[in-house]
Amino acid sequence: MSLNLALKVSLHIALLTSISWLSFLWTRTITGNTGHSRNVIFSETFEAGSLNNWRNNLDWKHKGKNVTKPGKEICCDHSVQLDDSVAREGRYAARFTLYKDDPLASNNKRAELRLGAVPTKSEYWYGFSIYLPPGFVKDPSYEIVTQWNARPDFDLGERWRSPQLALMIADGKWHVHRRWDHRRVTKNNKPAGRETIDLGAYQTGVWTDWVFHVKWSYEDDGLVEVWKNGKLVMRKTGPNTYNDEVGPFQKFGIYKTDWKHNPEKSKANVRVIYFDSIRMGDASANYADVAP
Repeated sequence: MSLNLALKVSLHIALLTSISWLSFLWTRTITGNTGHSRNVIFSETFEAGSLNNWRNNLDWKHKGKNVTKPGKEICCDHSVQLDDSVAREGRYAARFTLYKDDPLASNNKRAELRLGAVPTKSEYWYGFSIYLPPGFVKDPSYEIVTQWNARPDFDLGERWRSPQLALMIADGKWHVHRRWDHRRVTKNNKPAGRETIDLGAYQTGVWTDWVFHVKWSYEDDGLVEVWKNGKLVMRKTGPNTYNDEVGPFQKFGIYKTDWKHNPEKSKANVRVIYFDSIRMGDASANYADVAP
């Protein structure tokens, strides 16, 4: 082998090695945890020590592209803050606080962070952990702590609807609420189908780990699987979403609509919950990739 050829081969190998190493570092950076694979497309453990990456504005310029732009839907400085008194992993968790007399945020009583919309007819894995502090008041009025909603097709006459998938707390228990509609237009917030599944009593003073695996579809090929603390507690096949141009986006925090519409139903005046270990994986991911 000539000297020039040997030099060219050495430079080519060095370049490929550098690219591979940079790719490795980039993957580790966006996942935020070296124990999770590159199939994790979003990770938030709040160890950066700020919420600067979570924007206040909404962005609907998705058009079928896989994006996970984080944002806020909050009224006040106290709505979401970092807290080092309790964490699922690392030092920090996100503490969400909602008071009954808080001003409205996005036209309702809420304190939420949200991710961007995913394409329709897509498959994703979602993992997160929730801590309900001691003294969390048992309330017959429900709150949604995680929801997947979708932008209505306003040009077809649709208006905002209840989320197609939500993890809720009501009267001391966890519940999953599902809604779906194969029709091109869902009118008056009345989908073709809906159901609520009881997932058992909640515990306070401990972290509860959740994993959701969803094949989003308004047809029979849909799938929703839910694990609670490592145990499969729900599996539903068939339609699970609305027939929309833009797919669903995840939000987590506190959403308590009774405090706006039916405040007399609630026995609580404040809600405080914590989130940590939030991850989202694509169709190539698995349970271990996103589990807290």
